[in-house]
Amino acid sequence: MLILRKDADFLALDEPAHAGVLFIVHHRRSAYEIASAVIAIAEAFPSRDHLRDVVYIDDWL
Repeated sequence: MLILRKDADFLALDEPAHAGVLFIVHHRRSAYEIASAVIAIAEAFPSRDHLRDVVYIDDWL
């Protein structure tokens, strides 16, 4: 399970504490933009095992 967050609470967690965090800094993006970025991220990683870190959605927009 991945977590999509706009607050920094989950950034302080150690990697073993989560299976991946999608973090957005600029949360004034449209739902469509965010969804498009999430789809691009999902397609870029071969499996969720490769997504064990924090991924900044802003980098994918």
